[in-house]
Amino acid sequence: MDYIQLITAFAAILVIANLFSLLRRREIGYRRFFAWLVLWLGVAFFTFYPQRADFFASKLGIDRGTDLALFGAVILIFYIILKIFVRLERIERNITKLVRGRALAESEKHSRE
Repeated sequence: MDYIQLITAFAAILVIANLFSLLRRREIGYRRFFAWLVLWLGVAFFTFYPQRADFFASKLGIDRGTDLALFGAVILIFYIILKIFVRLERIERNITKLVRGRALAESEKHSRE
């Protein structure tokens, strides 16, 4: 086993342990927990059996398993960025609504005085 395999396996174990901790503290929902768990179990599996990644890559028309992992990582990163932007827009709209409501309430309060 190479050093990079040991480092990757250790990182996967740490992330999985952190996932269980987040779930126990209710900082992450079950859906996200299972999605991340499957991802990191896959990382651990392909760390120990890299030839299986080559097999799956060849079925998709990709030369190497490493390329498949890179493509998958890029797609995942862009998806996460999209989700973050959507959530940020929703938070900005909610803050705008709250500030407007509070400003109107303050304005009505001052106009009565």
